[in-house]
Order: sequence, then C-alpha cells, then structure tokens
Amino acid sequence: MTSPCGYLSASAPGKVLLCGGYLVTEAPNLGLSVGVDARFHTRLQIDDDESSSGNDQQGDKVRDDIVIYSPQFGSVFAYRVAWSTSEARDPSPKPAVSVSQTQGPASPFLHHAVLACAAWKADAIMWTHNASVTDAQHLPKLVSRPLRLTLLADNDFYSQRAYLERLGLPVTPANLRQVPPHQPLEGKISKTGLGSSAALTMSLVACLATALCRDASLRGTADVSQNVLHRIAQIAHCVAQGKIGSGFDVFTACYGTCVYRRFPSSLIERVMNVVTAATAAAATGNGGETIRVEVGPFAAVVRDQGGWAAAERATASHGGSTETSEGPRDRMPRGLHVMLADIYAGGSSTPGMTAKITEWKKRTAAASSDGKAPLWQTIAGLNERFIATLAHLRSAAKEYPTEYDGVIATLADVPSRDWVASAACSPLQRGIFEHFFSLRDISASLRRKMRQMGEEAAVEVEPASVTPLLDGTIDGAPGVACVGCPGAGGYDAVYALVVSSSPTGPSIARVEDFWVRYAALQVCPLLVREGGAGLQFNHDAAADRAADSSKRTR
Repeated sequence: MTSPCGYLSASAPGKVLLCGGYLVTEAPNLGLSVGVDARFHTRLQIDDDESSSGNDQQGDKVRDDIVIYSPQFGSVFAYRVAWSTSEARDPSPKPAVSVSQTQGPASPFLHHAVLACAAWKADAIMWTHNASVTDAQHLPKLVSRPLRLTLLADNDFYSQRAYLERLGLPVTPANLRQVPPHQPLEGKISKTGLGSSAALTMSLVACLATALCRDASLRGTADVSQNVLHRIAQIAHCVAQGKIGSGFDVFTACYGTCVYRRFPSSLIERVMNVVTAATAAAATGNGGETIRVEVGPFAAVVRDQGGWAAAERATASHGGSTETSEGPRDRMPRGLHVMLADIYAGGSSTPGMTAKITEWKKRTAAASSDGKAPLWQTIAGLNERFIATLAHLRSAAKEYPTEYDGVIATLADVPSRDWVASAACSPLQRGIFEHFFSLRDISASLRRKMRQMGEEAAVEVEPASVTPLLDGTIDGAPGVACVGCPGAGGYDAVYALVVSSSPTGPSIARVEDFWVRYAALQVCPLLVREGGAGLQFNHDAAADRAADSSKRTR
C-alpha cells in the first residue's frame, strides 16, 4: 500500500488567436495568440513506496508504469514503457522506446505524450552510459517506479450546456459561475475552441518529463527547460494529430500570450516519419496499442536550436519576451480585456477550411504577376500593424500611467464608432487616443479582408449569420475596440476586445448582456478572460524529499 508524500503539478493555458488566422501556417507571417485564464492541469502524486521501485512485477501481475486518471471523462488510461529497437528489417537496429496501452479508450494525445517523454528520458540515459543498442537490456529502466497522474480541465474548455439544461437552467454567465470546478462532462462533448488538446499535451509533458528526469543516475540533470518541454509537447501534439499544424496553440500553452512565428515543418517531419511508421507496424500486430519511436532522431529534433529559433525568438523580437523575473510581459495592454462567446451552431471543421484557403492562395498566387497572393500579403501587413499597435499601447500604459488611465475611462463609456479625442486632453493623451483609434481601424480592415478571403475561397471565415452579431457588439456596446471570429473563424466562437478599467466594469457587463439577449443565434458568453501567463509548476516540499529519497535508493 502506498503512502502519499507529495505532488508535482503543471498547468497550461488555453488560447485565442486574435490575428494571424491561416497565415500563421506559413513563416515568416506573424500571429498574436492570447493565453487565457482557463487552464489544463496535470497532477502527479508521488508515493514513498520503495517496494514499487525497480520491480517489473507485483505478485503475478506485470505492473503498469504510468496510469492517468481523467475524472471529467470518467476514464483511466494505463501504459507500459520499455526499451526497444527499430524495425527488425533494419540492417542496423537503432535504440528505440515503445509504449503499450493496457487500459482505457484510445487517446492519441496521451499516448504520444507518454512516448515523447519516455524517449527524452531514454536519450538522457544513453548519453550518461554511452550505450548502444546491443546493451540496452542492461540499461536502467525508463520508469523506475509507477507514476499516477490526474488530468483536470477548467470548465471553460468545454460547453456546460448539457449540465445546465439537465438542471433546467438557461446557459447564462450567472449560471456558468455556479458550475462546480472541473465538472464531469455530460452528453455530447462540445469544445469551446480554446485549444484543449494543446493545453492538455503541454501540461502532461511538463509534469511527466520533469518527473522522469529527476534521476540522480543521469549525468548532470536531463534538460527539461521551458524550451525543451515546448519542443517535446509540439512533437507529441503533431504526431498525435497526424499532421503538422501551425503550432501556435502548443506554443501559447507553454509561453502564454505571444507573438508567434511558425517553426519549419521539416523539423517535425523528421520524427513523424519514424513514429507513424512504428504506429502502422504496431497496428497490424497488436491492435494499434503499441507505438515506438527511435531515440536518436527524436532527440536530434529536440536539440535542434537553429530549427526552433524562429518560433522561440519571435516574441522577444516584437516587443516582449516569454518569461522574465517579473513574469510574462506579453499581456494585453492594461485596460483592454478579451471577451469570448460560444456559438451553439455545431462548430466548424478547421482542417477542411484550411485546405480550401491553401488552395485559394495557390490559385491567386499563380494568377499574380509576382507569384504572390495580393490579398494574403495585405492581411499579413495588417496583422503586423495590429501587433505593433498593441505594443505601443503597452508602452504608453507603462510610461504614462496617469494619462493612459484617463483615456481608458473616457473610451469605456462610448461606442468606438463615436470615439474622438477630447479637445481638452493633453498632447500625451492625444497620442494614446490615436493608438486606440488605430487599433479599432486596423481591426475593422482585418475583418473586411478576412471576409473577402473567405468569400473568394468559399470558406465561412466570418459566417454571414455571425456578422450582425459582431456588428451589433461593436456598434451598440460602449468601449468595444475590436470584434471578430478568432483563429480560423467559423461558428466556434466570437471575441471582443473591450476597454474597461476593471475586468468586471460596466462595459464588460454590457457586452455580456448584449450577447445573452441576442436572439438570432444561441450565444453564450464564456467566463474566460486574458491570462498572459504560460506553463506553470506547483509542488510541495514533500515532493522534493520523495525525489531525493528515490535517488538514494537506486
């Protein structure tokens, strides 16, 4: 029987892409992704039970190395981790890691996250022991004691409509605030578009990789820096999806609010080729429950500093950094708040929409004299101006706080179409006013151009039925600077950037009220707001003592 002695937990935020939809699939285009205060949590219970350390069997039963509990989905997932080699037909077998699922429904995101963390631990062991494949059987176990993890998602990641309707309650912000934290999901699962799979993968990788690499037998300490954890999660997420997406959702889950530029897809392709081949091979002989990855190619991609540099440095080169001693700096400007609403209309298929936009871009580029898509280039320029304007507002809030707060108080009470600079304002305030006017106008231009791109590509980037909702929000509610369909657009959600001195100020309440009363669509304001912070850890002293104890027993 185990006796709990501590825990390690990691949490990662959801995201909302305010600008850069579709364009962030190609470097060097930029996007602005906001980390929200809805977070996915992974908690590792650390047990001080030496009887479980180093044993492959418990009685007559082969143990599971890693067990993951998901109380909100009512599921338990169990995995066994082992050293392996590349395929038998390989003339020069290479070190590999395999992960077999022994319990629970198939979950590619969990399975590949476990595989990626185990591969990173395997590389650290091999580097320490200078090992080759021929003596892998003599190397330390990849998981020295059973690990038990629990996954919990904040409620905003999933629609709570089924729960409230079962209680006979309308879906309103007031009722959403009464839903118990981490409420088990009911009925058909409907996501709200906050990037739940990315936040899940990031929090799980951070917690599991950190736990696995707390090992005194390794030479030094295996690198589990923030950059390394991001790369491991990015690989796991792409392989689990079976495609290489833009990656901004995983990046935001790691670093928080950020200016994002995509990494080269060739990086992930180097790993996907070996992992997907192993998955296909396993599917023919073991029901698809075992997957394998070669350690060398995986570790080489994680360590490829040059390949990842463009994405990891994009934020720092555009007015912010991902982490500082004071915390994240890429927050929204003070007094500008992100609001989101869920549209109950069945959602949209992002992969299909992206494929159509990609085909449209190829056609328009081929028809252009310079081989470029003019509208695409225009949108890219507007995205950069939008990002730059927010940076100007952040600077103004820091350098001229009194004047800035005066502007916020004025704009919060007036619809943005009627914003004008007061004749009595100071020159400093007039400059701040102008930045807000530019933000409003650039955002409006982006909406028009994104709608035009959608119409030309036959994609509902901003569906016609959603346009009146957005127009009514920005024209009728005071303090609304920008509105739009985040990310790839469609029916999933809408956003508003609202000027308010407080996250619960009158202008915030008016937008919520307008969305609740809107009759043409079923619209539910979400409780989520901008959060800024990225990956976060929490652990207690007992967890550190447990780690030290386990090191001494090896």
